[in-house]
Amino acid sequence: MRPLKQGDVGARYLRWMNDPKVQEYTRRRGIRTTLKELQSFVTETKKSKNLYFAILVGKKHIGNLFLYLGKNKSADLSIMIGARNEQGKGYASEAIGAASKFAFDRWGVSSLTAGSANPGFNAVMRKLGWKRTKVKRKGFVLGARRRDVGYWRMVKKTYARRK
Repeated sequence: MRPLKQGDVGARYLRWMNDPKVQEYTRRRGIRTTLKELQSFVTETKKSKNLYFAILVGKKHIGNLFLYLGKNKSADLSIMIGARNEQGKGYASEAIGAASKFAFDRWGVSSLTAGSANPGFNAVMRKLGWKRTKVKRKGFVLGARRRDVGYWRMVKKTYARRK
């Protein structure tokens, strides 16, 4: 992983942002993104106190991981593996592990949180040993179906014991 940069903006990244399957469980689903909007977004990330990372396989940008700094030394994590052909290969687990290490060891946060209705995401969080703190039953509408949203937390002390 490395900080997200303008060089990451291009046809591939734009395709992810407009791919209904990639965006299925995000806040952006159904919202069309233009190249100009994506360029502006990446420019704005440089002005933020939050951290925006590109997930790379070799030199290929396959997704993003964001850490949003909260109150009381906490941060919220979100991740997107945008390259569909790279999903399910363990890159999300690896990126979340690296981001957790960075957040706890270098950024000084005491807890990380995350939430999603995406079954794949929830399986990764369970596998990584994050604690499920709550489930919002049928809290996410996906087409004609409602899905549960899992909320997760990792605290620095628990993370340190797992290393």
